Amino acid sequence: MELRISSEKTLAQIASDFHHIFPGLKLEFFSRAHDDRKLTSPEHRLPLHMTVAQAGKCEHENHFDIHPEMTVSELETHFYEMFAIGAQVLRHSASLWLQTGATDGWTLAKQNREGSFDALPVEDDLELVSDD
Repeated sequence: MELRISSEKTLAQIASDFHHIFPGLKLEFFSRAHDDRKLTSPEHRLPLHMTVAQAGKCEHENHFDIHPEMTVSELETHFYEMFAIGAQVLRHSASLWLQTGATDGWTLAKQNREGSFDALPVEDDLELVSDD
């Protein structure tokens, strides 16, 4: 799978493309990268209306390859190396989006499974429990 990223593409469009591939996850973008297994301070969050050219660097259209067995840490590191934009994967949990700092070593597939399960509507969760 790949995300096509050009200098005119907004961070919102990239986040939407990523979420389409991994519906239990989302991407947020920051003015700096974070250390492995650390969280990123909200004060460095970039507005989603910014283009890649405004937020970092992008000289031409790039094909950013992602695959389910890539770890969160690999994705975030590769994104920063290519675009000089800090990326942070968040996983859906109940009604919250959690930064994945402590689980950066998990694959995107595992994070997505965890996030997708948590994203089930309450009615679906109730069907899993039987009182018979």
